[in-house]
Amino acid sequence: MKSSLVTLVMVMVGLVAYAHPPKSVGLSYDAESGVLSIDAAHSVKDVASHYVDQVEILLNGEQKELLKAEKQGDSDHAIFTYEIGSLQAGDVVEVVAHCNKVGKRSAKLVIE
Repeated sequence: MKSSLVTLVMVMVGLVAYAHPPKSVGLSYDAESGVLSIDAAHSVKDVASHYVDQVEILLNGEQKELLKAEKQGDSDHAIFTYEIGSLQAGDVVEVVAHCNKVGKRSAKLVIE
């Protein structure tokens, strides 16, 4: 029993070391074009097997869009853009970036 527990712990530690959520999510909004830019910092070795597979965009708490990807653009970042349209002062945009292996990270942007 003890050796099974040790093996399980070692497997879990290996999985956590291999798979991880995005480190951070950066958001910017261009009011003139109505475009939301999303930069999920997510360092990986293979952009086709370990990547940010989706970003969920919420506006004032309601899901606006779910963007999906089949690989990451480069080994350090997943970049997404979305035409969210005209936003008003006080609107809250939240983005949740999901790793295809494990974990997620979110960020909020309050429009001024």
